[in-house]
Amino acid sequence: MGYRAVPGHGFVFVSSGLDSVVLVLAGIVLVFAGIDAARIVAGFMLGVVLAIMFYVAGSGFGVVAALLLGFMGFIIGLAMGFMVLRVAVSLVGGFLLADILVNLLPARHLGGLAVLVLGVVLAAVLYVVAEYVIAAAVVATGSVITYAGLTYWFPISIAALAALALFVAGLVHNWSRIRAGKD
Repeated sequence: MGYRAVPGHGFVFVSSGLDSVVLVLAGIVLVFAGIDAARIVAGFMLGVVLAIMFYVAGSGFGVVAALLLGFMGFIIGLAMGFMVLRVAVSLVGGFLLADILVNLLPARHLGGLAVLVLGVVLAAVLYVVAEYVIAAAVVATGSVITYAGLTYWFPISIAALAALALFVAGLVHNWSRIRAGKD
């Protein structure tokens, strides 16, 4: 007889065919946008934070000045977030890994100095691979979103195979774009 998909028996939050279509399309877009999607999100988030800060700072000069400063803050944050994503991920990851390693190794008594030195070294190493790691994380997220949407219409095994194929295609696409940009 075999297994037949029963629509509506996927993820709990996928309650209709429209939900599943939106998830599949959003997942595919995210998979192929890759690192660019991460940059846009980081830029948007920093833009919103700076817009609020600039708006509050300018509120003493009137509404028009506050709005103009808020808009300027958003544009600056958008540009900065887009440009510094790789540096930020490298620094945060390097120092967090250094802290974990120093606490696990016998070098714990060296404390902050060991974390500082090891953090700089690890950040430099992560800087080299950061774009690949970020792209892989975004591609994985898009693949999982697509999987969630596909489980509404297809058996889990077929949805998983499709999501895995999409993940591999997304990695190849994004990593080749990153390599091409470095040449």
